[in-house]
Amino acid sequence: MTHELAQRCLTYLALEEQSLDALRQAIACVRDAWNGGDRRRLTERIELLGKACQQSVELQQQQRALAEQLGPPFPSLTEIAALLPPSDAAELARLQQRRQLLVNGMREDVHRLHQVLHHGHTLLSSFLAQWLGDNVERYGPTGERLVKRETTL
Repeated sequence: MTHELAQRCLTYLALEEQSLDALRQAIACVRDAWNGGDRRRLTERIELLGKACQQSVELQQQQRALAEQLGPPFPSLTEIAALLPPSDAAELARLQQRRQLLVNGMREDVHRLHQVLHHGHTLLSSFLAQWLGDNVERYGPTGERLVKRETTL
């Protein structure tokens, strides 16, 4: 692997950090808009999340192209860092550490958003079940008829 390719890896990691940060911010904005009950803001935030996801997909395409150039086996970050000047190698280590923090934070954010959405779904389901009663047919996400169950709050 050449110094130029190592430099491209460094550039890629910086772009990935920006993408992960944008995704994490978008997820937090969707959660906040959902919690605030502002439908217009929620719609805007979902569009923002869609744009961040598209950016992430484009970045994955760049990652695949870079991996093809590097060829198997893909070098470790230690091997890449060895080809860089010391200041760039330190930047690579910083970017890798920051990336891991962002990934861990994003996992937590996605989990919290899932909990909020699940709670909202459960409340709505319970409300509808009480309002409509138990003599209503229920269907799953793929259209299959569900077994009737008793609902309680």
